[in-house]
Amino acid sequence: MSTKTIYLNQPAMILIPDVSPIHGSFNIKLIITEENQISGAKKISISALGKTNLIKALGSGKVRFWCVIYDVKNNKKYTMDRKKGESWAIDMDSIPIGNTTFIIPFANKSTPSITVEAGYLYEDYSSGAAPMPKSTKKEIKLTPFRPEVKK
Repeated sequence: MSTKTIYLNQPAMILIPDVSPIHGSFNIKLIITEENQISGAKKISISALGKTNLIKALGSGKVRFWCVIYDVKNNKKYTMDRKKGESWAIDMDSIPIGNTTFIIPFANKSTPSITVEAGYLYEDYSSGAAPMPKSTKKEIKLTPFRPEVKK
């Protein structure tokens, strides 16, 4: 089993009605755990946190982060979500996006990869807006397939 942390940083601006264009950059922190299965498949668990200083700059409103994971080779899409009652240990100013777990089937002579796309929406009492660009996207190479040996 291996765990790695990946950071995505996206410079952005946001246009909010009746407000000058404002700095809307954001960061996404992904924690990816890969577990080799006896069948050769991989069990992937991913959790994500988002961070932006937009609310501090505006003084009000809500930021709703979103994150989607694509297993392009197998044509699958996984959306991050938070379940009721979950607890998250997070650092200052981070917002939990959610988590997801899925299986990538074994594929001989290939290195599995996923594509991550994430962004946020800003909402206040009268309007909403998305940053420009609206999301950040990155392909992440996982460790090669290796069947787990029974102990």
